[in-house]
Amino acid sequence: MIYDKQELLTKIAELESQIKRYEDGEYTYSEEQEYKEMLDECYPEYKFGDCIYYPSNILQSCDPTCFKIGMEEYFDSRLEDLKPELEELQENLTWLEE
Repeated sequence: MIYDKQELLTKIAELESQIKRYEDGEYTYSEEQEYKEMLDECYPEYKFGDCIYYPSNILQSCDPTCFKIGMEEYFDSRLEDLKPELEELQENLTWLEE
């Protein structure tokens, strides 16, 4: 639990910004990398001769629309975890201001 009001306000602003980006389908480079890592962990690499191709790169290159839809679904599921966290922080702020 965060007890410092300024720290709490900062965390709330960060979460609100992140939620807005997810709702708008805007992801940071590191978030896109996180999605690609998830794909690479879930699906096997493809070996062709001496080359190794990763599922995330194959999908992104061959079907960018499917890649984007998958990433949106991935972050939609993360969004469901962020909203209760934001509500809890807002409740803590209300409690702090009383």
